[in-house]
Amino acid sequence: LSAPLSLKMDRWSDEKRQRLLSSGNRAVNATLEAHAAAAQCKPSSEADVSAKHVFVRSKYERRAFAAEGDGELLPSTPPGRRCAGGAPQQVHAGILIVRLIRAHDLIAADFTGKSDPYVKAT
Repeated sequence: LSAPLSLKMDRWSDEKRQRLLSSGNRAVNATLEAHAAAAQCKPSSEADVSAKHVFVRSKYERRAFAAEGDGELLPSTPPGRRCAGGAPQQVHAGILIVRLIRAHDLIAADFTGKSDPYVKAT
């Protein structure tokens, strides 16, 4: 499994920083979720933590959803969570673009010296 790093609490080596800046989630997911089964197997944000764990381990350890992968979740998949050929677990419903007008009191805690904010929509 990968070793998650916090932008705020961990020290990043120059190599890891360059890898993050050169690839990012979009490029990594394009490689590790190239298999058609990836969209069917990817759990929704409301899914059980164990289902998310199985997907992440299948994606990163086994590379099951890379183009050459088998598209199967790990054998320890919870009952009813087999995905190849099954109904989609997560459906792409479109893209939401959020335009942030103003922010204040942001802490400059990112390794770039800027803030790492997020948006919570309700």
